Amino acid sequence: MAPLAFSNQSTMKKLTTLGLLFFLFFLQQNINAQVGIGTTSPKTSAILDISSPNKGLLIPRISLASKTDNTTITTPVASLLIYNTANVGGITPGYYYWNGTEWLKFVTDNATNTNWDILGNAGTDDTLNFIGTSDDEDLVFKRNNIVAGLLDQTSTGFGVNALSSVVSGRRDTAIGLNSLNSNTTGYENTATGANSLFTNTTGSYNTANGANALSSNTSASYNTAIGHNALTANTTGSSDTAIGANSLFTNETGAGNTAVGANALYSNISGANNTSIGNNSLRENETGTNNTGTGVNALNNNTTGNNNTASGVNSMLFNESGAGNTSSGVNSLFNNLTGLYNTAIGFGAMTSNLNGNYNISIGVNSLRTNESGNYNTALGGSSLFDNLSGIGNTASGYSALPNNTIGNYNTAMGYIAINANTEGNYNSAFGYQSLRLNTTGNNNTAVGYRALDNITSGSNNTAIGYLSSVPDPTASNQVRIGGTAITYAGVQVAWTITSDKRWKNTIKDSNLGLKFINDLRPVSYYRNNDENNRIEYGFIAQELKDAFQKNDTDSNGVITKDKEGMLSVRYNDFFAPIVKAIQEQTQEIELLKAKNEALTQKLHVLEKDVEDIKNLLKNKN
Repeated sequence: MAPLAFSNQSTMKKLTTLGLLFFLFFLQQNINAQVGIGTTSPKTSAILDISSPNKGLLIPRISLASKTDNTTITTPVASLLIYNTANVGGITPGYYYWNGTEWLKFVTDNATNTNWDILGNAGTDDTLNFIGTSDDEDLVFKRNNIVAGLLDQTSTGFGVNALSSVVSGRRDTAIGLNSLNSNTTGYENTATGANSLFTNTTGSYNTANGANALSSNTSASYNTAIGHNALTANTTGSSDTAIGANSLFTNETGAGNTAVGANALYSNISGANNTSIGNNSLRENETGTNNTGTGVNALNNNTTGNNNTASGVNSMLFNESGAGNTSSGVNSLFNNLTGLYNTAIGFGAMTSNLNGNYNISIGVNSLRTNESGNYNTALGGSSLFDNLSGIGNTASGYSALPNNTIGNYNTAMGYIAINANTEGNYNSAFGYQSLRLNTTGNNNTAVGYRALDNITSGSNNTAIGYLSSVPDPTASNQVRIGGTAITYAGVQVAWTITSDKRWKNTIKDSNLGLKFINDLRPVSYYRNNDENNRIEYGFIAQELKDAFQKNDTDSNGVITKDKEGMLSVRYNDFFAPIVKAIQEQTQEIELLKAKNEALTQKLHVLEKDVEDIKNLLKNKN
């Protein structure tokens, strides 16, 4: 059916009046029904149901001036629908509805959408399509109406309450819940992780990476915290570096500290300039300063000690207040509590030291059991191993002075030198196994390979040379120069032997004289070890012993036997018997001279008498 058309206004008015009457009649009959156009059975869920097989609904076409145009259509109400025909003021032709404050466009599948799609976007142009502002205003992201992201002129924050209080701070970066939450004027801070740099207000140049890292920091600057709870209690301490979970956990005002490893410098409060590398290193440090701990548990229990350096697992583990110590090696200075200025280098070096001071220990297990000994020096594995309280000892060489416990001022240089010493004092041994059996002897000096290696308890003994040893291992005041292999001994001047009367007692005339000397058999011989085959003169010790016995005299001191049963002779003791023999011989000579003089005088008398007789006989004839 063709549409109706009216030729004049009068006819149109009549038809309009007729239509209204018909509508009122229809309305009266269907007061509670739906309106249907082109259908006699409108849908019950629709107030108006329009049906047509070949016609559409033509919406009013309006030319809007802008998205907020509320004058072209006066006082538009929300949900008012139009078709905009204008292309101006940021709007384009299309269907729009009024939301109460502005016109919003219906977007069709074929329409160009300049908004971002939550399902993804394609065909974007980074010069045209972006998220952000095109004016000089901050970009804010919110969740539940709480700031969860901020992009201002110089700072960046992402996370609920991140950088939410910034006033004039600049060049800050905050990522994570409450990160840099209180920052006002602090600048150039970087916070990554929940509550990182949470209370920072004016501190600058801080870096926090990890949940609660530097969370209590307020005004401190130049800190770096990486790890869960790293530097979490720090308030005003500056220039600290903490890398590892709970590193520098309780630090508040300490400055210039470096902690690397879980729980490193965990308990530090005000200690400054400490360096801690390794899990639990310097963990209990509170106020100690200038300490360096490298290795798991290094300087773990240090609380107030200063100027300590520990390198190695468990090195200086239990140090509390000891200061000026240096330890390098696993378990070195392990138990040190209050000891001062000790140096321990090597596995287990000075591991038991408690309060010993000024000791130097270099080598595996050197000075291992030292507890309170002072001023000791141990160089070599197990040197001074068992020292407890000995003072002023020096041991150089593997196992040198290893069994010393309370002996003082001993010096041992060489492998196993003074090996058995426990209580001996003022002993000096230089050479392999020198004085190795000494236990309680004092003031012994041994120089050379196994010199005095037979001494056990004797004191004031001296031996110089290869395998030089004295006859009696328990005797004192013995001297030996050279071992059994020596073939020559010389001095620039004559030997001087002490002989003052005041050094002697029970003085008697020698009972050995001419008879003893006549019982001796001087011999010439060649030494078995003399490669030059030089002739020597002397006595045979066994024959000398027999000579002493013949003269009812003990050879004690003159003839000695070493540990191998070899005999030696003290030749200078023969001076006195020789002199006595000469004296006795002189007496005999004088007596013979007197007898000879008397006989000579008698002979002269006899000769005179004979001469007189001859003269008498001559005169008679």
